Amino acid sequence: MVISTLSIFGGLPLKTFKQKILSESEEAMKLFNKTSLAAIGAAALLTASVGAANAQTTVTGNLTIDQAAAVSFVQTTAMDLGEVYAGRRGGGGGAVATYVIGPEGANDTTVNNVGGATDDFIVEVTAGDRATFTITGGLADETVQIELPTVPSTLTCGPCSGTNPTFSVGTFIDDGDAGEQLLDGSGDAVFYVGATLSTVAGAAAYEEGTYTGTYDVTVTY
Repeated sequence: MVISTLSIFGGLPLKTFKQKILSESEEAMKLFNKTSLAAIGAAALLTASVGAANAQTTVTGNLTIDQAAAVSFVQTTAMDLGEVYAGRRGGGGGAVATYVIGPEGANDTTVNNVGGATDDFIVEVTAGDRATFTITGGLADETVQIELPTVPSTLTCGPCSGTNPTFSVGTFIDDGDAGEQLLDGSGDAVFYVGATLSTVAGAAAYEEGTYTGTYDVTVTY
C-alpha cells in the first residue's frame, strides 16, 4: 500500500507553491535591476551636470607701457669770465685777487683786490657773464635738484709757456632756491650758474692768452 502525502501551502500544492515563489523572485530581481540601472543613470546624469558647472575658460590679457622721451639737459650759454688783467704787486706772494660772476643777472661782476704791497690784483677789461642751462621734457611742476662742483676747476693757457701760472674757479652758485629748480607746467626750466675766479698765489707773471677749463653740473629729477 502506497501512501502519498501532499503538503498544501496557502491552498496550493507544495510544488506549485515553490514554482510561484521562484517566479515572484525572478520578477522582483528584474524590477530591482531596472530600478538600479535607473538610479545609476540618474547619478551619472547628475555627475555630468555638476561637471559642466566647473568648466574653465582662459582669456589672454594684454600688457602695454609707454617709454617717455629722455629729459634733455644742456648748457645753452657757456660761462664767460670776460677779459681781465691779472698782476702781482711787489713781486707777488701775497693775497690772491678774485673776480665774482653772479648768477642773478647779466654781467653781474665784482672785483675783489686786497691791495697789499705784494698782493695780486685783477682789473676788469670786459665784464663776464653767467652760464645758462636748459632742462626740457621733465615732469610738469616738478622740483629738481641742481648739484654744482665743490672742488675748484683749474684754468690753463694752452699756448702759454710751461711756467705760466693758472687761474682757479670755484664757489659755483645757481640762481635757484637752495640748489633747487622748479620746472614749469611743460616740464621745462632755464637756470643760471655763476662762480668766482681767483688768481693762484705765486711770483710768476700771468701771460697774455686764453685760459680754459671745465666743470660739471648735475640735475637730479
